[in-house]
Amino acid sequence: MTGKGDKPRPYNKSKFDQNFDRIFNKPKRREKKMAIKLLLTSAEKQLLIDALADKGKVLVDKEKTSKLTRDEQKEMNSIEKIIHQIAFGREY
Repeated sequence: MTGKGDKPRPYNKSKFDQNFDRIFNKPKRREKKMAIKLLLTSAEKQLLIDALADKGKVLVDKEKTSKLTRDEQKEMNSIEKIIHQIAFGREY
């Protein structure tokens, strides 16, 4: 006997899978950040900034010739952020 509900409704398998993952997957955890207090002289502070800038120069030069990978872009943003915090942070 055939009747209501004998066969499943048609659906888009790929869209179903995407929405299932979006709804039921656990959100990705964010990395925890740590506050560090550095006691540096102005010369030590400048030395640290220069060292970070030298590490970043490699990425900047690569960016001029080709596109950076996602990890390289994150690393460059982190270096820039750290330099900014050191250069313009509070002094004790």
